[in-house]
Amino acid sequence: MRRFEANPTRSQCLTVAHKIVRQYPKTFSDAVLGVNTIGYCSLLSQLKIRIEHLNRNNTLARRRLQSSSSRADEPERRQDSYGCTRWQPEFPPGESEETLEEKRKRLEELFQQEGASGADRGEVAKLMESTYCLQRRMINASPAPTIEELHRKWPYLFAQKFIYAHFELLTDNNVLRMLELSMEECSKKILAFFKSKPTNEEIRAVLSRGEDGEIASCVTQLLLAHFKEKDGLILQANVNLGAEDVGW
Repeated sequence: MRRFEANPTRSQCLTVAHKIVRQYPKTFSDAVLGVNTIGYCSLLSQLKIRIEHLNRNNTLARRRLQSSSSRADEPERRQDSYGCTRWQPEFPPGESEETLEEKRKRLEELFQQEGASGADRGEVAKLMESTYCLQRRMINASPAPTIEELHRKWPYLFAQKFIYAHFELLTDNNVLRMLELSMEECSKKILAFFKSKPTNEEIRAVLSRGEDGEIASCVTQLLLAHFKEKDGLILQANVNLGAEDVGW
């Protein structure tokens, strides 16, 4: 792994740990109450500790070397806030504020013509990606815009697929994949914990209903019950409904 990246990120180590545990579950998977799960927290921790040990005293030098060689032609990407890598990027090559504003107006026009269903158009996807820097400029403005103002200027940003795409451009992380990996890593351990130590009657009620094959749903209900939160925090919708039916 360090042959390609001298100082791998936690996300990169997580991907490697996940593949190792998938291939050798009996050897590397975490055990909860004596039962092997597909969790890989222990292996991930060992990988990070080993990398930090190998990079001791020369981490900065390695990063500088990597930056000056393999990434010499790439623009500098700093983490501005909470792991963001594209907090306020420059305009794309060949674009100006005027050309990007024309694209934004085109998005408004498409929304007025087609509404939420326009989110499935390829043109909308391309326009949303190319105007990302303009979206960030408005979001980062001071004073900050209201949600209503943001929705009026960027209606498609409130479509699920495009808010996910915006987050991925902002952080270099696919939020759905991260959630899937986290649920896969932790759900069985959380379930095993509450089965062994139910903390209140609501926990017992959730467990008595069984998993019904949906462990993610069961774990979510267990966490809500443990922290005494109402299930109204979770948006429930019919998966067969379109965006226009849900009313985003």
